[in-house]
Amino acid sequence: MVEDARPTPVIILTYARSGSSFLGDIIRQAEEVFYVFEPLHFLDHHIHLDRLTFFNGTTRTSYQYSVLVNNIISSIFTCQLINLPLEFWHGKFVDMHGYQLQTFLTKFKSERSARYSKQMEFKIAIQILQLECIKSKVVVIKTIRASLFLVQGLFSQLERLKTLHLVRDPRPTIISQKIYINDFDSVSDYAANLCFRISNDISMSNLLTVLYPSSIVRIRYEILTTKPVDTSKNIYQFLNLTFTKRIKYVIWKKTSSGISGKGPLNTVKGNSTEMVNAWRLSANHSFVKSIDKKCQYLYKKLGYIQISDIAMLKNTSVALFLP
Repeated sequence: MVEDARPTPVIILTYARSGSSFLGDIIRQAEEVFYVFEPLHFLDHHIHLDRLTFFNGTTRTSYQYSVLVNNIISSIFTCQLINLPLEFWHGKFVDMHGYQLQTFLTKFKSERSARYSKQMEFKIAIQILQLECIKSKVVVIKTIRASLFLVQGLFSQLERLKTLHLVRDPRPTIISQKIYINDFDSVSDYAANLCFRISNDISMSNLLTVLYPSSIVRIRYEILTTKPVDTSKNIYQFLNLTFTKRIKYVIWKKTSSGISGKGPLNTVKGNSTEMVNAWRLSANHSFVKSIDKKCQYLYKKLGYIQISDIAMLKNTSVALFLP
């Protein structure tokens, strides 16, 4: 198959609780898209086992994480799904994938639960799924588990690779991740680690933009949620996708209809403009100050504004980012 006939590979790269599920949900509405939600998630459970199995019957061990990540992403982008480890197919989040993969995983739920007892039937079904992937215009991967430094080699391997780098104010991101902070010495350490990672990704994206012009777009979560239709139109144009009236209606329903979804992974918020500032009303000022102290250098890169006092924090009419 000639290179130009292959789908355009697109990676949505961001961080936990930064709005990537919402962004991915907007993009997967296009029928032209083969969308894969968090394909690296299964590694959280299997990488420590140091053992992965494949359809050809082989078992491979001692992977470097970076090599494994690149192999998985490359296999999806080139629609060589048969090359993915069997453990990948046992992953979660069925309802968050694009309709092709979602339909496949739902159909084979019992087969996956039985750990592929009918190997040949399952293998044939994946080969059919590969054809669905190949027929798509764009293959999109959404991940919070890979840095730009980790995937930079893909730019030379995949000629038309595009990246959507989604960034958000670190303060609401960290507040949303409070339950995980017990794994760190303090809020300050957690903030320092996250902001350092974001800063590195920004530096890498600036370099890659020079090497591969028009391949990376940085999206600010606050703009995506307050101007969802206009921002989505621009994203669709960047990806050369068709922005239809149906997709416009879906975005309106998710962001402006006042109808809120249910469940931890439901991206429907009903009024996304209010959601942008909702964290400020309940945030603890000392908690926010500890984040500001570690992330102020990142604010300068991204145009976020440090909070001077509790009055500024609670006054949602005061914007915390520069246009």
